[in-house]
Amino acid sequence: MANAKYTYAALPTPTSIRLLTDLKLVACSDAAKDEAVNGDELVPQIQCSMQTFDLKDSPHYDCLSYTWGNPFRVYQSEIESQQVASRFARSLSILCDDQILFIGRNLHDFLLSIIQSQRRPHVLRQQCGVDKAAFTWVDAVCINQGDIEERARQVVVMDQIYSGASTVIAWLGEKDVFSYHALAALVTMANFKEEVVETAKLVNPMHTNMTRFGLSDDGPSFAIYAFFKRAWFRRAWVVQEAVLAKRLVFVCGTITGAFTLLTSAARFLYRSSWWSMISDAAKNHQKTGLTHGFLLQFITPSIARTMAAMDRVLYERDLDSYFDPVYSVLEILDARGHFQRDDDLFVRLRPDVECRPPTYVDILTRFRVLESEDPRDKVYAFLGLRPTPTIPERLKPDYSNHNTPEQVYFAATLHILHTEKDLKILSQVEDRSERIFTSLPSWVPDFSAVTSGISIGDSVFSPWSAAGDERLQLNDERFSDRLLELRGIFVDKIAETGRYEDGNFTAILPMVMGLRRYYSTDELPEGHHIIRWPEQSTQDQDIPGRSAMVMPEEGLDQNFDGPNPASSHREITRRHSEPGLHQPLEEMASLSLRLPTLGQTPETAVSVETPWLPGRPSHIMTGPTEDEGDWLTESDGTDDQSESLVESDKDGPEAMRSSNRSVWMPARRGGQVVSTNRVQTRIEVLWRTLIADCCVDKHPAPLAYGFAFAYGVQWAMHQASLVAMRQMVSRQNNADDDDDDHLLNFNRRLNALKALAEGEPGDYAELEELERAQSEANEKQRQDGGDNWKVDIRLGPTRFLPEVKKIEAEFLSDSRADNPDASELWNRQAQVSRQRTLFRTSLHLYLGNGPKSVAAGDEVWILAGGNVPYILRQKDNGNYELIGECYVHGIMHGEVLPGQDDDAFRRVTLE
Repeated sequence: MANAKYTYAALPTPTSIRLLTDLKLVACSDAAKDEAVNGDELVPQIQCSMQTFDLKDSPHYDCLSYTWGNPFRVYQSEIESQQVASRFARSLSILCDDQILFIGRNLHDFLLSIIQSQRRPHVLRQQCGVDKAAFTWVDAVCINQGDIEERARQVVVMDQIYSGASTVIAWLGEKDVFSYHALAALVTMANFKEEVVETAKLVNPMHTNMTRFGLSDDGPSFAIYAFFKRAWFRRAWVVQEAVLAKRLVFVCGTITGAFTLLTSAARFLYRSSWWSMISDAAKNHQKTGLTHGFLLQFITPSIARTMAAMDRVLYERDLDSYFDPVYSVLEILDARGHFQRDDDLFVRLRPDVECRPPTYVDILTRFRVLESEDPRDKVYAFLGLRPTPTIPERLKPDYSNHNTPEQVYFAATLHILHTEKDLKILSQVEDRSERIFTSLPSWVPDFSAVTSGISIGDSVFSPWSAAGDERLQLNDERFSDRLLELRGIFVDKIAETGRYEDGNFTAILPMVMGLRRYYSTDELPEGHHIIRWPEQSTQDQDIPGRSAMVMPEEGLDQNFDGPNPASSHREITRRHSEPGLHQPLEEMASLSLRLPTLGQTPETAVSVETPWLPGRPSHIMTGPTEDEGDWLTESDGTDDQSESLVESDKDGPEAMRSSNRSVWMPARRGGQVVSTNRVQTRIEVLWRTLIADCCVDKHPAPLAYGFAFAYGVQWAMHQASLVAMRQMVSRQNNADDDDDDHLLNFNRRLNALKALAEGEPGDYAELEELERAQSEANEKQRQDGGDNWKVDIRLGPTRFLPEVKKIEAEFLSDSRADNPDASELWNRQAQVSRQRTLFRTSLHLYLGNGPKSVAAGDEVWILAGGNVPYILRQKDNGNYELIGECYVHGIMHGEVLPGQDDDAFRRVTLE
């Protein structure tokens, strides 16, 4: 007699659950054998039983955390990927209480592994100190998936189900060719001591013999890549399941381990930047291939072995995915530290992250890149991590057809606006080109869309306060029309946009050249002091008192044509909004930055002996003359004295006077630094804008990132030269090949770099020189009995471009030296600027980083309740569309806010 399809009985209470038990194998049916004869795979027949309990009376049970579909994403070949995808597309049957239940292949593999492990009943105890419970909860079969009302009720108690389990088992899937090598390497990394992280930052795992770290030298990096690319790491529901688990273990094939092994290894991979380098190398290899004959002359035997390993086993189906599984694992660890109150574990594994309880919007936005089969689950999957015990009415799960994903996303956004009382959720609005549900209001995030990078305003570390203390005020009456009414300040219009490619300034050259050469900033931490080396032309040598310049307190409030202070923004806006006072953009772009008046009196002058840094700049900063005021001026290029002093035996003040160098320090009154204002060049503004002026959890980004930027430009130019030379060789071997695109592209890149370098002020200096100078200055202050304040060395201004003559001299020479800060910079730049667009504003010449769809004519606004600026596009009816958040260098800390008596906020309505 044929078995009937399984029939679910209704759950008696809202907190009732079903549990699987009595798992075993039985003989295959005749029908299954007949199917196998016809070519289908003969799979073992699984039999089980299902029982119902209320959560408060349930026995000890385990919960399964897994992905319903194919668990693999990386394969040995494209053919294998097709075969595996076909295998996991089939549903398989099991017998539950003598009735037939159809389940996915991945779940079938797990149940089979559980049955087979019964021959090794202590495997969990041996590996993780726990025994397998007799009961197991699995969502696919313990919930009647055909009953949408039951599904909704079970989602409401999902947090209780997972937090009440004895153990949550993360099933990553069966073993493959990568898993053993990956796990062996991860075990080694998890046991690295802290000092190994600093050592690892200095090497590239793709270019180094890894045996020095106790790792195999036969491609383990790509095994790690394939392992973390498994589908489990990108499923939305696993966050709640993993975070709420009292005890969390993972199982991969026959290998079982504590989840802390993965989090410890992930922390090392992230902090050492190895994951970034491994991931980039894997993607580059799959996109372009790295083993063509032209490059063989530049690689070591170790790299050759790694490339051979890639050629044998690496094929990825979702190559263009921006998902970072290692960072996601650390985010899960972060949340577990708070929800499980496991503070010791959290502090030990993530000492670099502030211990702050995550809110619902934190969880929702951090993990929005994860996948779910039902778009509504991009909201519902995280409800179990809400900070309140009850689910708001507007967010209660509803899987009926009339409750569309658009309605769920709209309701979630309203809930967040009312509970968070700020506009950080607007930072989650993706670029309009990425939207799936295009009927959503422009200010509501489409949580189903795959975003291309981190948000600037709602990331783990977000130090911004563009709107200051201005509070969000909501007009609930407008929500019925799907309108968001806010208060805002218009900042500027966008004049020009462009995309920056690593090391290639061609597309953004006009925009960068349109910026001011100098910008002023007040970014030094409190209690720091500046020592600056401004260059002086020969005609200024004899100006009295010029060897020491002091910033008096009364000069700090004067206006200058730069982003700071805020009074200058308001003054420029006023002047340029009055008829007849609009200054041509070309004229504004050519201006240097006016500094506040530098007063010089014998009583306030300060003289300090400082180390001399060699190097001849193309631009200089002079002190004020009686007629010119306080302008930074350009050198005529005739001062060669600094070069002649490289071999000089002079040192100390005499050498400084001979080299036309001067030192100025801000005046100190009552032990306080009067000003910490310094100058940034437009190239420094550029690289800081590309990374939103942050690194991991620090702001502003250190100068080391600027030197890493210069290094990256040099390396990118070197790579471009290799491609150009390869084409030249190809043309020599093939007379009919007259395609010179690559060579032309290299020449364009070189000319763009030359144009910027010729107009860029400042010293060529190495980071080591700055660090040495700062150390010596600090030591002198200590010896002189100085107060407890730090000296902050700054060249005035610092140059962050490589020397063009060096690049030309190194054409086709592989002289690259590893830069430990480069990978951190590139990783941060990829997170922030991937698929974003740079822009320059028309009036104030701000440089910003905004959504991909930003266009000339769009407007930059500060909105009350928002910590970052936003780009808006005005419609014909006077309302606005939100294009997205943005970073604008120089206005991220409330610099453009009005004074107490000057309320510039006005009503703005978003559709």
